[in-house]
Amino acid sequence: DGTTIYPTRDLATAIYRHEVMKADRLLYVVGGEQKLHFQQVFAVLKHAGEAWAEQCEHVPFGLMRFAGKKMSTRRGKVVKLEEVLDEAIARAQAIITQKNPDLQEQQAVAEDVGIGAIIFGDLKNNRLNEVDFSLVEALTFEGETGPYVQYTHARIRSLLEKAHARVDVDNTNSSDNALVQDSHSRDLNDVSDGMLGDAGWALLKQLGRYHGQLIRAARQLEPSVIARFALDTAQAFNRFYAKERIVDGGQWRIRLAEQTADILACALQLLGLKAPNRM
Repeated sequence: DGTTIYPTRDLATAIYRHEVMKADRLLYVVGGEQKLHFQQVFAVLKHAGEAWAEQCEHVPFGLMRFAGKKMSTRRGKVVKLEEVLDEAIARAQAIITQKNPDLQEQQAVAEDVGIGAIIFGDLKNNRLNEVDFSLVEALTFEGETGPYVQYTHARIRSLLEKAHARVDVDNTNSSDNALVQDSHSRDLNDVSDGMLGDAGWALLKQLGRYHGQLIRAARQLEPSVIARFALDTAQAFNRFYAKERIVDGGQWRIRLAEQTADILACALQLLGLKAPNRM
């Protein structure tokens, strides 16, 4: 009927992105069922003499179901994202009001937690796997969820506030705080097992994996690598928190907590989540 079809539109768009937008690499994050379509589009570009077609890549992902049912726009069987986000925020607000009614800026935190739960609930899965999404499971503050990681980050920030307040008081009341000064001046290689404890050393080793996991996620185009790292880090910290004293347990434990919070915040940001300091 004279209209364009998907392949011709994708060919024109690819050329526009390369020539006008000056893209060096084109990543098409589209469902796995479109694999053949993109193979054909890229093949046509190559036959047309476009050498940069080698830098075009289809990044497939699996199907997302709600309550075990497949969505279909053609049949009108869809769940609108806006409605899901509104419901997630409302449920997060109810949970926060129940657990921490005195929390300031509850609405802002509820948005961070609710929206974060949706994002994390998707990205924690290998992108090729099918996902049966459950809003109730995604919003729990325990288990493999975004709110669990966010809450761990907020817990650490709260602990650090107490620890720094304690140090300020000690500095004010002591004219010769040699212990604190000495702990700041020591090299990390001088840390003994007793300073961190077994759980602390396990956490330190976990943090040491961060750079490698970033590289792996980028090379594989796989966000779940970062999500899984964030979960493992949160779990490692909570084991450390359960077994060791942190607030008055020495400067090395405080510094380890600081590094953990910073890395969790970075990992969450990479996934598109906020990292509230209070929850």
